[in-house]
Amino acid sequence: MLEFACSGPGAGTLIARNTEIGYAHGSVVGVLFLISLVAFSLAKRRWLIPAIMFGLLVFHPAWTISATSGDCGFLKRDASYAFAGLAGLALSVQIATIVRGRRF
Repeated sequence: MLEFACSGPGAGTLIARNTEIGYAHGSVVGVLFLISLVAFSLAKRRWLIPAIMFGLLVFHPAWTISATSGDCGFLKRDASYAFAGLAGLALSVQIATIVRGRRF
């Protein structure tokens, strides 16, 4: 017989909530990627940050980590926070580079 690590009362609700958080953070990374593309098109500095943001979006835990087996989606949720934070940091670096490069 196969035992599941995430079971019992409230497990379904917990999985659903962690999945919802993962998808919300996936959407945030998507929006930050679009902002990064707009910033790149306005001031073509370097393509590295948009490429990093694209990688964060493609490999985001919202669609690469399952929440239905194992830890009730805690890894999906926690990694989603990390990916959103990394995307925000990358966009901040990109915008700072653009602003610093301009002469007012």
